[in-house]
Amino acid sequence: MDLQPLRFLTSAIDRSSALTETHAPFSVVVAIVVAIGAGYVLFGALERMRSYESPTARKGWILAGGLGGGIGVWAAHAIAWLALTLPVARTYDLGGVVLAAGAAVVGCGAALLLVAPEWVTRGRRLAAGVIAGAAIAVANYVGVTAINIEVIVFFAPLPFVVAIAAAVIGSVAAFELKFRLSGVELGGFDGGRLAAGAAFGVAIVLSHYASELASVFFPTGRPRVAGALDALGIGALAGVAAVLALGLVAVAVSFDRRIVRARQIARQSRSLLADATDSLPDGLAILDASGYIVLANAGLRRLFPSLDRQAGAVVHYDDVFPMYLSGVRSAHGANYDAFESLSRRTDDYVETEASLGDGRIMLVRDQRTPSGSFVLGFADVTSERQFQKQLEHLALHDSLTGLPNRVLFEDRLTLATAQVRRRQTSLAVLYIDLDLFKPVNDQFGHDGGDAILRETGRRLVALLRSTDTAARMGGDEFAVILQPDVDAQIAAKVGGRIVDELARPIAIGNATARVTASIGYAIYPQHSDDLSALTQLADAAMYRAKQAGGGRLVAHEETPAPSSVATA
Repeated sequence: MDLQPLRFLTSAIDRSSALTETHAPFSVVVAIVVAIGAGYVLFGALERMRSYESPTARKGWILAGGLGGGIGVWAAHAIAWLALTLPVARTYDLGGVVLAAGAAVVGCGAALLLVAPEWVTRGRRLAAGVIAGAAIAVANYVGVTAINIEVIVFFAPLPFVVAIAAAVIGSVAAFELKFRLSGVELGGFDGGRLAAGAAFGVAIVLSHYASELASVFFPTGRPRVAGALDALGIGALAGVAAVLALGLVAVAVSFDRRIVRARQIARQSRSLLADATDSLPDGLAILDASGYIVLANAGLRRLFPSLDRQAGAVVHYDDVFPMYLSGVRSAHGANYDAFESLSRRTDDYVETEASLGDGRIMLVRDQRTPSGSFVLGFADVTSERQFQKQLEHLALHDSLTGLPNRVLFEDRLTLATAQVRRRQTSLAVLYIDLDLFKPVNDQFGHDGGDAILRETGRRLVALLRSTDTAARMGGDEFAVILQPDVDAQIAAKVGGRIVDELARPIAIGNATARVTASIGYAIYPQHSDDLSALTQLADAAMYRAKQAGGGRLVAHEETPAPSSVATA
């Protein structure tokens, strides 16, 4: 390899013998096209490289981008030098040509390697631009030193430095444009790639022609060197390289259009998906395998307004639903990780209800996907559950007094009996019938009768403990469950208070009414351990109290003294 050294002009050098230069316009245009194509190939490889997660695929695209972009850089320089016409013959050292092309390939590959990581800092982009710009300049100047026959080249220092600066600044701008305009479309093409490719091509062209401006050619009578490439040989190499680079451009253009079309389809699909999910009345969230929210529809944002305040942020499941999680956290401790609990579930589909801190009731449906992500549906069922509770209350409570009805009374008696049987304690059942209710109802009408029944229920509740139950069995009949640990003495004491309390006058408008109560009671398990028999015994005792004149309490097996007072 016989390369010329870099020589610089000084004031002592006589320029009068310098050769006159001309340029072939067509070749200049071809050089510009090839330069821009080299940039397009380089940044196309960068885009493809960053779209793969596989290290092997990334390395493959770095290699392809280095080869395509580097060969394109060298070809642009070579064609530009061939566009220069000198009045003497030129040949090129083959080793120098290979060295120039190799420098371009290595520089482009190294620049791609710098921006390979998922997160690329501005410093890495700057370094990649500097390396690629240096590759442009080195490929050019090594190519010049390969001109080793019949001419000798001197460089003016200032344009020489300008040529290097143009290469570096243009390359830095190209890498910055690619990352800043990534995803921006321009006429069916990737705008970032177009802008970066154009900037890179301009960097090659400006650097080359600044270098030519710096170059002064002098004739030399050195003999022809064996094995050197003449203009035809270097032109053939440059042509092959240009065809290769432009072929890669054609492939990249076709591929780029497919990518843009795929992006358009993906964007349309995302838009349709967003419209479809936003039209749902319920909230929908899609979480990735780490618990971060990938999609949140309009319904979810209505249910959890904090999502709108965190728009654009990376949001985790545990951070978005604090009200939903508050009850869970209070039960499991402040450090409870709800997503960890969710991800540990073995069922693919789980449906739960959660009471939020603001009083809402949320139905939450969790669906695990094969990829390990989660689809969560949130439905506000507060009004439905409230209505359901109202229906249940109406079905199990007396609408006039608000007390449990016969159905709920029997259910609570069954539960209470099971509890006292397990604990080996006791309970009492009291049956109550109001005396003289019919004549009072006839006197004051149905509104007056309703007022008496409501006041009776209120007085019963006021006399009993929270563990006891008072119920309206129908008409003017009531019943009470006293539990737990209630023997005959306690039952008699509470029953006596009820007799006294219900005998007090009841105000109805400006008048007063008075009724009394006949009460019978039986003790479990003292009198019977059968529920049906127990209630029948209390009912029978109540009738004996009524037959004895009313206004009294009678226990099972007790025979009351008769009274002349009539009851009804």
